[in-house]
Parts: sequence; structure tokens; C-alpha cells
Amino acid sequence: MNSVTEQNDELKEMDDIKIVHDETAASTVNATAVDATVPAQVYVLCVVYILCMLGFTVYQSMFALYVIELYGLNSLEVGYITLVLASLVILGNFIFVNGAKYIGNCKQLC
Repeated sequence: MNSVTEQNDELKEMDDIKIVHDETAASTVNATAVDATVPAQVYVLCVVYILCMLGFTVYQSMFALYVIELYGLNSLEVGYITLVLASLVILGNFIFVNGAKYIGNCKQLC
């Protein structure tokens, strides 16, 4: 069996091994620097999406109040109506995304 000092000597030899020299690593990092800033269009799209979802949420809450006042429905019935509307929105988004993929693949094949 190896003694503790022999193991330490072997580990010290492993510490001396360098795969990349420090000077070349620094020069390659500077030479291949990438502009990682986020374009302004991304921020605009994020703001538009947030405002769109805010408007949809306000519409849904006002729709519930409108239905309660106009038809005299209770909160359980309004909850079911809201559930159906939310399910239709989710289904519409799912169909749109998959439909867009299908149309994109069809254009590539044609």
C-alpha cells in the first residue's frame, strides 16, 4: 500500500498539469467576445405581452361582474363559465402553436 506521503506526491504532480496556458486562454476569450445585450425589441414584446395579459385579466373579471348583474347568476355558475372560457383560450393557444408548426412544415415541403 502507498503511504500518505507517496499519495500526496502523486497528487502534487497532478496539480502541475495544465491543459490551457493562462495567456492563451485570456487572448481567446477577448478575441471571441460576444455582444450579449438584449435587443430593445425583446423588451417591447415583453411589455406588450404583459399589458395584453393584464387587459385579458381585467376583461375576465369585469365579465364575471357583468354576468352576475345582468343574469343574476350565482358565483358557482360564473365560475363554470370562467372555467370554460379559460379552457377555450388554452385550447386556442394549443391549436395555434401546432397549426403554425404544421403550416411551417408544409411550406418547407412544398
